Amino acid sequence: MPASSPHSARVPVHGQPTASGVASLVASPLPASEIEAKPMSAPAAAPVPARSATRIVEVLAPDAWRTARLLIRPLLPADADQLVPLLGSNRDYLAQGLNVHGEGESDAACFTRLLNSSREGEATGLCVRRVCALQDGTLIGMVHLLGMQMGLTPRADAGWWIARQFAGNGLASEAVAALAMYALADRPKGVGMLQIEAAITPTNTASQRAAAAAGFSKLPGVQSSIRLGTRWMQHEIWRAS
Repeated sequence: MPASSPHSARVPVHGQPTASGVASLVASPLPASEIEAKPMSAPAAAPVPARSATRIVEVLAPDAWRTARLLIRPLLPADADQLVPLLGSNRDYLAQGLNVHGEGESDAACFTRLLNSSREGEATGLCVRRVCALQDGTLIGMVHLLGMQMGLTPRADAGWWIARQFAGNGLASEAVAALAMYALADRPKGVGMLQIEAAITPTNTASQRAAAAAGFSKLPGVQSSIRLGTRWMQHEIWRAS
């Protein structure tokens, strides 16, 4: 996965926040790391707030989180105004390591599919998708848990992407750390997974740093071949538990 900023899960990102705001506050250390991003000739970097020395995660009612610089919340229909152009401007960038767009799929159709998948996932308990926004509301990417299984060993596949213009500021590290915390926390604060796994290409060192900062460890000798568009690429498996 190129940084999804882009990063890909081994398999091919919690309700709506209330209008009033914070339901509970949880103090939790967020690991410091570089943001995941694959090198490309990037456009001028978008303005991003400076990193904060104090890092907390606020749990917003009912299914959103706030890190030092991000609000991570459910995807909403109104997000189309920002997310559709963001998908379009990052289409080639994301295709390096993620199957965000379907073959021949327009940016608008991609957004609609992600929104429907998010709603269906919440209803079935099989996936979690969240959009990542700066504190001023600017959307910068998404995180997800797919293929969620309960059983004896509850697990899920984790993935994320941060837009190219917001790369290099540690934002993916904040997003992935919050996603891992939610995935591994017992209900109702999380979804009670015992382990989550992410598939990362060996050359995507930025995604590897973000995963390591969030508590993932690379499984020695374990790889998975994933089709990205028309290509098959080897990915290393990283696990957090």
